[in-house]
Amino acid sequence: MVQYFLKSVCLCLLTLGCLSCDNSVIEMPVPNRVPGYCLTFDDHYITQWGSIKSLLDSNNVHATFFITNPSELSIEEIKILDELQKSGNEIGCHSLRHLNAIEYLKNHSVQEYIDAEIMPALKIFSNYGIYPTSFAFPQGLTADSLNAVMLTHFKILRTVAEQQRYGFVDKVDTIESIFYKFAGERVIAGLGIDKNFNISIEQIRGAFNRTMNKNEIVIFYAHCPVEKVTAAYQTEKNYLRELIKAAKSLGLKSYKLSDLAN
Repeated sequence: MVQYFLKSVCLCLLTLGCLSCDNSVIEMPVPNRVPGYCLTFDDHYITQWGSIKSLLDSNNVHATFFITNPSELSIEEIKILDELQKSGNEIGCHSLRHLNAIEYLKNHSVQEYIDAEIMPALKIFSNYGIYPTSFAFPQGLTADSLNAVMLTHFKILRTVAEQQRYGFVDKVDTIESIFYKFAGERVIAGLGIDKNFNISIEQIRGAFNRTMNKNEIVIFYAHCPVEKVTAAYQTEKNYLRELIKAAKSLGLKSYKLSDLAN
């Protein structure tokens, strides 16, 4: 009788710990799920990336740099990449020649894309002691059939937010695809933050508030960091400073893209 009573008490306590008075489930904190952001850069602006190393280092930010045309790396660029990698940043792959995958697949197979754009790039990277585990599709263009094969070569893939292809984006915090939800996602979109995308720091704060409220990670991508924007696909360094400052004010964690696959 006593044993039965103790079991009943334990069951009751467990039930109370999981339910509120109205019997709705209470969300309990999940270990290792720290809200944050992932800052990524695309293409071949390696000298410019090196110029923001001190900004990243001083704020404990670890970015992911997706490189295309690795066959054209100079000795100085290789040195910069080595320094970025040693500081805890990630070097990802952005294909061999920056081809539009969708257009390529109209006349070629998925395996032909892998053989032409991926394997040669990975070979070149390995010659420099770089072994990418993440990949960003040029222009963010891909297909499910390609993703399936790409995920046998990389841990995680990044595309881009489709909403940004069609003009101005008003509410960043409603773009579901750019938020990693700790649900094992291995293909995730990024939000473009270059000047031509017209994403304000206030909109960034809105995305950060969502990550705090929903325990998520928001993904950004940019291209060429500069002191002052003079062309498309450039991001002012002061804008990056403000973005990092806003994240720090909320205690958000900086992630590399491959961290999300772990």
